[in-house]
Order: sequence, then C-alpha cells, then structure tokens
Amino acid sequence: SVVGGRDTLYYTYLAEAVDEIRRGETITLLDDITLSSTLTINTGAAFTIDLNGHDIKATQSVIMVERGNVRFTGEGTIAETSPYLGAINIKGSDDSGDVNYTTVTVGKDVTLVAWAPVFITPYESSGAPYAYGVTVNIEGTLKSVRDTSDDKGHGIYINGQIKHLENAPVINVSGASVTSEGYGIYAAGYATWNIKDSSITGNFTGVEIRAGVMNISGSSQITGLGSRTTVTANGNGTTTYGAGIAVAQHTTGLPIELTISGGTISGYTALYESNPQKNNQSLVDKINISISGGEFKIIEGGDTAVYSEDKASFITGGSYDSSVAEYVSDSMKYELNNGGTYSYYTNLNDAL
Repeated sequence: SVVGGRDTLYYTYLAEAVDEIRRGETITLLDDITLSSTLTINTGAAFTIDLNGHDIKATQSVIMVERGNVRFTGEGTIAETSPYLGAINIKGSDDSGDVNYTTVTVGKDVTLVAWAPVFITPYESSGAPYAYGVTVNIEGTLKSVRDTSDDKGHGIYINGQIKHLENAPVINVSGASVTSEGYGIYAAGYATWNIKDSSITGNFTGVEIRAGVMNISGSSQITGLGSRTTVTANGNGTTTYGAGIAVAQHTTGLPIELTISGGTISGYTALYESNPQKNNQSLVDKINISISGGEFKIIEGGDTAVYSEDKASFITGGSYDSSVAEYVSDSMKYELNNGGTYSYYTNLNDAL
C-alpha cells in the first residue's frame, strides 16, 4: 500500500508501486513477496520501503538500486533463496558531477541475507567502472552465506573495478551487525568507509581493505576467525586469511588510509599489512595507517597483535596482546606490559 494525499493506493506487485512512487512516499508491504526477477529501482525519487514484518525474496540479486534515494525500514528480511550475488545491489552514475545520485539506507530492523548482502557494483560493466554519487547507510543485520558454487561471500563488498577518487562511494556502517562465512567487509574498490559501534565478523578475515579511506571508531568489534594468517597474491579476489583487519593494496595501486581511534579488533593477527601484489615503492607509499586507540587482541593460536610488512611509526595509542614497539611513533617513549597487555606513553608518569 502507498498513502498518496488523502488516498491509499493498493498494488499487487512491488514493481508497480515503485514505478508510480512519488518523492517522500512510503511503500508498506502487506504480505511476504517472492520476486520472479530482480526489482530494479531507477526512479530518482526519495522514498521508503517499509517491510512491516514481511520479507522480500528472489532467487538471486533481489534488488538493484540504480538511481534514487531509498530507505528500507521495518522488521523483515531481504534474501536470496539461491545465493549468488547480492540482496541489495547498488550502482551509481557514470558522470563525475552527479552528487547524491544513489543513496541506500538499511534500517536497524532490516535483515539482508545473500552471498553479498550489500554489493556496490560498477555503473555497467568493466567497460564503465564508475560509481559516482553513491552513499550507503547500514544500521541493520547483514548475513553473508555461501553461493551456489559453495564460495564464501562478503557481508559488504565494493567491486575492485571502481577506481575513481573523486565523488567516490561513501559507506557508513553504524550500529550494524555483519557476519560472513568469508569476509565481513571486502573493500576492493575505492570508497570512504565510516565504521562506528558495529560488529563485523568474518570466518576468514573481518575486514580487508585494498583501496580507499576507512575510519573505525566507537565500540566497534571487528573479528577474523581464520586459524592462521596467510597471504596470497590475487588480482581478482581476496588475499588475506586469518586477520581481524587486513591491509593489502590492490593491483590498482590506489591510496589506502586506515584510521583507528576505538573498538576491538581480533584475529590470529589483529592488524596485518602486507604487499601481496609486490607493488612498487611509489604505490606502497600511498598507504597510510594511523592508530590512536582501540584494543588489538590475538585469538587462540595467534602470537602477534600487529604485523606490517611496509609501515612503521603509525601507533600513538591503544592496547595490544603483544609488544608492538617496532610500530609505535617516535613520540612514544615508554612501553607498559601489564600482565601481557601492552600500551605506550610519551612520559614515565603516564606509564606509571
């Protein structure tokens, strides 16, 4: 149903309601929906889909948002019944001047289940690898499951073909819960990520960033459950296994800026930076890591809280399950070992 002025309109098919939606209106589900094909949203309008306690399902690729501002609210699930791609797939514009072109918000009571519950994909194909003007706000529950080939997916996935630094996608993850049999977040393409007060768990690695800007703050919990940290060169896919957060620059050689001011990061290695593609030094110099807070914990079997192949002097705060003295800033003069928890200080009084 859709309330329009004094009238309430009723529809048999969700696609019909979307086609006729006006800015500011809300589509309210009155029953569960099984789509025969992907629901494509390309209206340009700002509107809400209230699940209202109901579910939307399709075999694969449930919803594609190509243009508009869509907010999903109300308790309910959007799910692939034969997982292969995404629950909500998102595209942007191919025009760098299109700001606020596609905005998608996943409300706190909404659950997404798919190979990649949220998948940001290029404008058309490898021939048009753009996603200008994309903003994604995630507050709900994302569950990544194995696809029909038994491949393990990613809770949130941005395609690595997205390489433009200007008007790049912005992904805000706030108060969300993300779980995956593979990677909680696979940040292959360039985007800005703001992760706050969220739980992100991957059975392989919690988060792998290969390009872009990522800010982690608040009470976020990021966990990689892989039993041993390993790295494999791969130009088309994930590279790191067994890390809470992995920094592994893509073959695209794009900048990476990782800033951590709070949260708990856990893994066989909590933070692991490497250069699996053997990118040259000029590209590696584009990687910047800054840690001013947070807890870095080693899961059973691990022995190193932080490892970096290329970077040093990037730690100014936080606590660690092993000594990370080789990575602290030159301003940090004192290491405190408090029963196996290490922290760092600029002066002796603070350490005492």
